[in-house]
Amino acid sequence: METSAISLPICRSWFCPFSSRNRIGLSAKLIENQSPPAGHRRWIPVASVCLLESPDADSLLLTRRSWRMRSYPGLWVPPGGHCDPAEPAEIAAVRELCEELGFGEDVFEQFKRSANETLRPLCAWEAAFPSDAPPTSHQLVVYYTAQWPSTLSNMTSPQQLLNLNLQEDEVCAAAWLPTSVLTVLINDWSCCSQYWREDNTISDMSVARTTFLPSSAVVNALTDEVWCWTAVSRSWNRVPLNQLICGLTTSEIPNFTANALNSSKVGPSPLSTGTLYAISEWLSIRNHSGR
Repeated sequence: METSAISLPICRSWFCPFSSRNRIGLSAKLIENQSPPAGHRRWIPVASVCLLESPDADSLLLTRRSWRMRSYPGLWVPPGGHCDPAEPAEIAAVRELCEELGFGEDVFEQFKRSANETLRPLCAWEAAFPSDAPPTSHQLVVYYTAQWPSTLSNMTSPQQLLNLNLQEDEVCAAAWLPTSVLTVLINDWSCCSQYWREDNTISDMSVARTTFLPSSAVVNALTDEVWCWTAVSRSWNRVPLNQLICGLTTSEIPNFTANALNSSKVGPSPLSTGTLYAISEWLSIRNHSGR
């Protein structure tokens, strides 16, 4: 795939800790001292992720991060990870896709061969974790969309879904989410984002989660069945959405630390905010193209 400079929409969370006043103070010190303090960098790592479309372009594949991950444990995100040294971002996206889902080298090569036609840059997201405390993880995430290679299964029936071999130290489940479900999730995210646009600060977060933020009841009531593969079942099964995914403001969101220690007690969890932003961009392009 040819590599060239492109312009991408870029965003970060409305409650990103790096948009707080403390970050402004740090920036001023960097300018004054001309060198970053210990533990800080002038650059941030780049990660590439891949929103994989179903053959009919009506669904996206998301994975659930292992509960033992140090950042974003248990959240639903696209397959992805850090770029290797000198590795093009688009190749890193499909490499991580194949590694996390357990696709063989032959599938990876098919993705690479068809990349010019099927792989498209979508947007970028400045990610920081955690969002309500001094962040331990900071990276720029580049999102790509990938069409399912025509030479592989067309997935028109359960028997044609490719078996997965999840990279279980990083991924514990995968699910196909149709646009009807994605639209509800994006509406929930948009309502939540509106709160932060109205001059609220990160110090308000703990109170906001329990009092002021819009309700995620619509998401939590979704019983639409989606195709899901888990590290436990090792097969594709139809599962009600609200057993897998909850809204951003759900008070019953599982305790991530507890689940990291006891992954047998797993409830629904939300999509990451960066994932929701990328899906909103994908839906916008899809709607404008008339699909």
